[in-house]
Amino acid sequence: MNKQIGLYLVSLLGSVLKGEKPMEKPAELTFEEIYQFAKFHCIEGISFYAIEQLERQPSESLLREWEANRDGNIIKTMNQMAELERLSQLFSQQKIKHMPLKGSVLIHDYPQLDYRYLGDLDILIDPEDAQKVFDLLGQTGYQNIDYGLSNHDTYRMDKGFYRIEVEIHRYLFDQKEPYAPFFQAGITSPSILTDQGDYRYRMSLEDFYLFMVAHFAKHYFKGGSGIRSVMDIFIFLEKYEQQLDWGLVNKGLADLELIDFHQSILALTDAWFQTGKWSEDLNPVADVILTQGAYGTFEHHVENRLKAVHQDHSSPLVASLVYTWKRIFLPSKLIKHKYPYVQKYPILLPLGWAHRLGDAALNRKDRVAYELQLLWKMKK
Repeated sequence: MNKQIGLYLVSLLGSVLKGEKPMEKPAELTFEEIYQFAKFHCIEGISFYAIEQLERQPSESLLREWEANRDGNIIKTMNQMAELERLSQLFSQQKIKHMPLKGSVLIHDYPQLDYRYLGDLDILIDPEDAQKVFDLLGQTGYQNIDYGLSNHDTYRMDKGFYRIEVEIHRYLFDQKEPYAPFFQAGITSPSILTDQGDYRYRMSLEDFYLFMVAHFAKHYFKGGSGIRSVMDIFIFLEKYEQQLDWGLVNKGLADLELIDFHQSILALTDAWFQTGKWSEDLNPVADVILTQGAYGTFEHHVENRLKAVHQDHSSPLVASLVYTWKRIFLPSKLIKHKYPYVQKYPILLPLGWAHRLGDAALNRKDRVAYELQLLWKMKK
């Protein structure tokens, strides 16, 4: 059923982007499940523009909820875009080189800004400026929740009925990711980035596209990535395909080992948003995208991590034990962040591990049980 809902939603998106009349809802689907599925994929805003054109409408209460959700996302997006400009001015004043990433850039390529809302703000900086940014954002009301734990630091500020969330990236990819070496040059490299003035940078079209494809692939092969990611590719190419240096793009895709993945996504954008021509070999890719949602699912994430461990060990039993060991005994920096007493007294690291196990048993037992169930299934 999820696949049928997803394909109907895709048809609604296509009708909005093409300015065509949307197809009426199939009788076997309900508006409530369509709405929930749209939220799961973060496309409830753009889908509303198709829903309100249907001859057979949702109930009045659901239609108003859908509209209110759309309006709320518009308000949040406008505030986040204003916050991006404020932060950019602040960083420029402090001579901090920075570059907006992902949705805050791509949103301007959509026919209407409210067709794609912003979940958070992603900004790349030079790694050596991370502490300076930490101090600066702390002074302006932001709270940090994970400083130094990965390639990006997350900052949050509550604004009444919504929250501003900013991810400050030291690098475009975590250093453990296979795509990291390709994007290693960083913000000061003239071969990767083009100066936009006032310490604010932007990517070239080719690099932005390669980063978008690689970021999509990272989520696709780990936790999954949803319909919106495919729509982003379609929107970008609709505007810039003729401007791209495809020699550079194809060389980059080859270096990233993403040529096959890219071809599958292009075929999917064509089938969903252009010609409607379907090939059976698109089914596996489409199934993952339709079932995983905008940010993937825990199930898909766990399954891919398990598969990665199993590839390194011929014995399923050994692979399962290795996986379990890594899940229990997290790296010390993660335990120190979660339990400050371990940061202060590193000798208490074993107590931190035990503390985490106790937390999991008491507060996340359903999730732990589900992960163990997946582990057992793969062991067989």
